[in-house]
Amino acid sequence: MFYMSTASGIIFLLILFRMDLGKYCDSTSRTAKAFANPLRVKDFWVLMTLPRFWAFGLFMTGVCGIYAVYDQQFPVYFSSFYPNPEDGIRAYGYLNSSQVFVEALCMLFAPWLVSRIGAKNGLILTGTIMFVRILGSGVAVDVWVIASCKMLHALEVPILLVSAFKYIAGNFDSRLSSTIYLVGFQAAQSLTAMFLAPVAGYGYDHIGFSSVYVLMAGVVGVCLLISCLTLRSESSRTPCSTVPDHAPSPPATTAVV
Repeated sequence: MFYMSTASGIIFLLILFRMDLGKYCDSTSRTAKAFANPLRVKDFWVLMTLPRFWAFGLFMTGVCGIYAVYDQQFPVYFSSFYPNPEDGIRAYGYLNSSQVFVEALCMLFAPWLVSRIGAKNGLILTGTIMFVRILGSGVAVDVWVIASCKMLHALEVPILLVSAFKYIAGNFDSRLSSTIYLVGFQAAQSLTAMFLAPVAGYGYDHIGFSSVYVLMAGVVGVCLLISCLTLRSESSRTPCSTVPDHAPSPPATTAVV
């Protein structure tokens, strides 16, 4: 597995090295306009004052961040459904391989789905799947139930990734997309996991996995309801620019009759 991962990384680097990005950077492209209007420090401060940024951060923290903590010790919980822990670990390996394969297939259809339901609805759908999976894991009593909860991961991840990038592109300045992804997406999940993981570990030892999962599902459900009200839909959003566009407007033309 480690050799395969290393080989895949090398192949990916070779592909990136041979890519010609010049054809995507003509004078009329969004990339060229972004370089023509460089970011300033005040632009980042303006971003921090936008309610829609904090709404997106709340979703990533209260829904995706808690889900990341839930997923950390899930293999241990899954193995407990087997009389022999070694059999449980082996079964989880097979199940995880199947989930990754199905996840790759779902990635082919996720853009089509998100383009039709919208980025906000895609995020809400993802959060709903996470809620069902966490709650289902807490009330599961059979192996097939907990295995079904694991397989939901294959449906949820592609929709989350596509919806998150589409939501960022549609509601924020494109020049800040990488910042929003790192702060609102990655950092929010990492900070949640850092602070919540010890609490979850304490709960696993004292009240059990099932009870902790039910509590996690309750928190995710509350955050999901708040996100339904605070996330912006495409039909009602204002122009997505976070900071003023300093590019000169095209000259007006006079129609000739």
